[in-house]
Amino acid sequence: MATPGDDASFPVVSVTLAARVVSDEGKFVAAVEWLETADEQGEPVSAGFDGVAAGLEGIADTAEEAMDALTLAMRGWLERQDTADQLGAALGLPGLDDDTEIILRFIAGDGDGDDADTGDGGAGVLGAD
Repeated sequence: MATPGDDASFPVVSVTLAARVVSDEGKFVAAVEWLETADEQGEPVSAGFDGVAAGLEGIADTAEEAMDALTLAMRGWLERQDTADQLGAALGLPGLDDDTEIILRFIAGDGDGDDADTGDGGAGVLGAD
């Protein structure tokens, strides 16, 4: 499987940011772990994205509040990157444009490969506009 930076001269139609919520010392922490898109042939492309290192995390007393906090943090970050015309570079996707749909999806699992999607309630379109 390719990575997003591998000659991504084609337009990127949608990007899914996969996030996970973990319990940490009595709090819940939500952060993006990777992003997924498709190459020009429609094949899946993914790359790591360390949301915690980027300062993009939601910390709260409940998992739902942590998810809400991360959603707000991601919206603000995406808007700042887009306003500075740096969104594609920040995500490592040079083909990103104003029509790209950005989706934040929360996944279940503990990182050992048995991830399960949290369903429609755990996803939201953030938008690149």
